[in-house]
Amino acid sequence: MRHSVFATALISAAFCIGSILGPQTFQAKDEPEYIPAKITVLATQSAAIMVAITARLYYGWQNSRREKMVVTHKATKDVEWMNCKSICSTLGTGINHVF
Repeated sequence: MRHSVFATALISAAFCIGSILGPQTFQAKDEPEYIPAKITVLATQSAAIMVAITARLYYGWQNSRREKMVVTHKATKDVEWMNCKSICSTLGTGINHVF
């Protein structure tokens, strides 16, 4: 819940900032080409693409690292299970049928 509220507030703030900066960027003195405005839009879009690519790579790295930790943890649990099974059968406790 907290994340969606934060994301909504961030989008709202970005919209407000864009509404303020838009008219300042596209000025009448630069028409009809609006070269400074096009450069500004290109720069901001390039920065947004770089942030998105960086976030994708970072989150992919984090996911693969966590996945390796889960596999390692599962392997450890399997080894513990096998050790328990062999100890119980060695002791002859009579509970081998449970395993």
